[in-house]
Amino acid sequence: RSGFDFIRGIKERFPGRQLNFIVMSGFISPEDVEIGQALGVTEFLHKPVTPNLLLKAILPLLSGS
Repeated sequence: RSGFDFIRGIKERFPGRQLNFIVMSGFISPEDVEIGQALGVTEFLHKPVTPNLLLKAILPLLSGS
């Protein structure tokens, strides 16, 4: 299963919920970005991801901004 299949499954399991997703990958194509945006992906991070970069992606989601 791909990460996008996982996101689809989560969205199907929790319909109507506001869910945020962060994708981490070593290779993110323009097509991946397009698919991810359609699925509600909030952020795309290129691996390797530093702890600081991950926190910068997560903290705004937790604070609601």
